[in-house]
Amino acid sequence: MQRWLIEHKTSIIRFWYGALIAWFLFFLLSTQLASIQFWVWIGKKVGTVALITFWIVLIPGMMKRFQITGWLLPVRTVLMLYRRQIGVTVYVLATTHYWWSRMLPLLSVGADIFTFRTFEIMGVTAITLLTPLFLTSNDWSLKHLGKWWNRIHSLVYIVIWILFLHVALQDLSWKAFVTLIVAAFELFSLIWAKAQQPPPKPAA
Repeated sequence: MQRWLIEHKTSIIRFWYGALIAWFLFFLLSTQLASIQFWVWIGKKVGTVALITFWIVLIPGMMKRFQITGWLLPVRTVLMLYRRQIGVTVYVLATTHYWWSRMLPLLSVGADIFTFRTFEIMGVTAITLLTPLFLTSNDWSLKHLGKWWNRIHSLVYIVIWILFLHVALQDLSWKAFVTLIVAAFELFSLIWAKAQQPPPKPAA
């Protein structure tokens, strides 16, 4: 399976982006045909999928920092291989979640779209921070941004905590609990990786 995913990477990525385009077209169609109840319902479901997908984005980095190998190594390899595409998917799902669950219902009744509850501020902040990651999740940016590419994509370490607040401020559900665990493991993996680095050599 791992070998097949590696050998057919180009074709899989093309299909992947084709599916995201089809999803976007479905979103546009729904704005014309669907009801408010549908927007809110599917918006919440898409938000859950976006959150779970974001957890998946963080897994290979944590596995690498914790130096996890053995039978889990192929999992890490495949996730790293498609990590940027998974990240793009997170952003697409998160933005459609925002539009379906908040913007479209408010616009349909002429309500104020500039008044935010606290959990909504957390959600908008998360999407805002994910925007530069989305825009730089391509080969050109990886090649030309150099160290800045890593710095930009380090924003995920902040976003995971913001997402925890976004979920927890609505409901202390299983999603909030799992997000907190993922955020904690992400933090511990960074501390662990830092502790494993050899001390700097003294200047001669």
